[in-house]
Amino acid sequence: MLVFLMCMGNRGIAQVRQMMFQKIDTYNGLGDDRVYHILQLHDGRMVFTTHDVVSVYDAASFHNVVHDTSKDYTMKAYDGAYHCYVGRRGLLWIKDNHSLRCLDVNTLSFVDDCGALLYGLTGRDDVVDMFCGKDGQVWCVTSDNQLVTEGKRSVKLPHIDASLQDIVDDDAFVYLFYSNTAVVVLNRNTLREVHSSYALTHDKYAGSSLVVRANNGKMYQLRNGINGGICLCFDTVKRTWTTIFEVPYTVHTIAVHDSLAYVTTREDMWEIDVRTGEASVIENIQLDGTPILPKHMNTVYVDNQGGVWMGSYANGLLYSHPSHVSHKSLKAIGLEDYVDLRKQADYPLMPMLVGFRLDGTFHGAGDALFAKVATSDTLQLDYAHKDAKLVFSALNYPQPRQTRYRLRVLNIDTLWHSPEDYGGEVDASGCLILDNLPFQSGMNRIEVCASLGKGQYICTLYVNVEGWWKAIIPPCLILLIVLIHFALMVWFLLNGKTEKQAVKAMPRAQTQPSSHILHSDNEPNEFLDKARALVLANLTTKGYSVEQLSEDMCMERTGLYKKINALTGASPSAFIRTIRLERAITLLSQGDKSVQEISEMVGFNSASYMSRCFVSEYGCTPLEYHKMSEK
Repeated sequence: MLVFLMCMGNRGIAQVRQMMFQKIDTYNGLGDDRVYHILQLHDGRMVFTTHDVVSVYDAASFHNVVHDTSKDYTMKAYDGAYHCYVGRRGLLWIKDNHSLRCLDVNTLSFVDDCGALLYGLTGRDDVVDMFCGKDGQVWCVTSDNQLVTEGKRSVKLPHIDASLQDIVDDDAFVYLFYSNTAVVVLNRNTLREVHSSYALTHDKYAGSSLVVRANNGKMYQLRNGINGGICLCFDTVKRTWTTIFEVPYTVHTIAVHDSLAYVTTREDMWEIDVRTGEASVIENIQLDGTPILPKHMNTVYVDNQGGVWMGSYANGLLYSHPSHVSHKSLKAIGLEDYVDLRKQADYPLMPMLVGFRLDGTFHGAGDALFAKVATSDTLQLDYAHKDAKLVFSALNYPQPRQTRYRLRVLNIDTLWHSPEDYGGEVDASGCLILDNLPFQSGMNRIEVCASLGKGQYICTLYVNVEGWWKAIIPPCLILLIVLIHFALMVWFLLNGKTEKQAVKAMPRAQTQPSSHILHSDNEPNEFLDKARALVLANLTTKGYSVEQLSEDMCMERTGLYKKINALTGASPSAFIRTIRLERAITLLSQGDKSVQEISEMVGFNSASYMSRCFVSEYGCTPLEYHKMSEK
């Protein structure tokens, strides 16, 4: 055990040589064993693009979508290799030779018209190539050699006799990588050129390019040509190039994590020390305790928990986490076998709703109703069907059964409870299953927290249950009106009057539609301004909730929900959260307070919860935004 803990001393770094891998293939639910590309969505789910399908994994199950080439968009300028990008609004962009397709990961369906989608983002219908930046922003190249951003800003590309192969951006600059090994640096705000240089004096490796960024300001580029591949490093601070290694065969993908980078090639796998630039070949890796050669690995990726995923040509995936360490004197040790080892691993868990059951029908990823709930965080139920079964996953890939769940239903109690207190359970895959929660009529707020160590995130779901009177009173009113109408008809007929006279004699309330409340043109703005002012005035008030806002606005919670939703398209909780985040942006820009201090100042329960909301809203963490402000 002492030797094992010594190996764990640098557990934050994915040390592939020491890690114990496990195999994941079609037997486990993966759509296809021929893995081309691996990446992670903003919400924490993993995506594996393969030869036949796209597999989305939520740590509980795989959801597979068959490639639909009939919806491909032709891109004449792109003749490179397979490439994927995570865009905004749940879009996954897949580039292949001269083609582009887009998957909506919320509905798990391919977009029908990528050209129309690109036109809506850039205002151009002649896009010949596209890229995505670090926050998912789309960059497009048009037929007249313009570079157009998602915000419809454009600039003429530099006149270079080579094809543009990669775009990488940060908070200050945009880096353009060309097939002749040139890099052109643009100021992000003005889109004007500030630097250009060449990595090599020849175009031996002009075939394809793949660029990733390290945390130390360096960028690593893999290039391929007819005679082999090369790994280059571009220092964005010094703006100098370095050759890391050169091989007479194809290089595939590269993943950077902390101070290490991993490169897969056709023949072997390389490890690069990011601090020194030294590279070495990884002789073998441990698969369930057995050493194997990594030469058949096609792609590699390191997720936000530090786990390493490797995709192969024909044998599916290999996965491991830094906490899964092997040693010559030890057998394969799983974290779940040793309670003490749980203290050694601590990574963020981001719980999310992965499905629910209504009236005996399960709705999950790819279902239209589930997609609507997932994008709005609100589940609509009627009173007769308020016994929904909810399923949450913590996206805990290394050790799902070690997840600790807590929850609270704020309409019932503000204290956190274990799932057992509400009759919940955690299944064998580490999912939290909640059945027969005590929902009340109106808007219910459920918060689910998942944690392993200190870090934790909170998932919030709203369940709106219609009151029993809404299900009963409308039919009763119809019946009452019919009975009154019949009674009046009988009475008038008995008194010698015609049916026409009977109808004329009916009360106005029964013969005319009910009147609607009219609003002046400026009332919606006054309403939102008042609500916004109340939230800002109570930012530092602990636990200032939708209930308190509705009381301050002298409205019922349901009425407040309908009003804000009608004016903004968002729930009151999302409205409050957005105001908190806007205030957090202002404080982060000042640069004199920590994320923890800011989270308390703007009313979040914890800095981790604010970070999760921040990533969901802006595509970056508060710390990344703080660093941008410092620059």
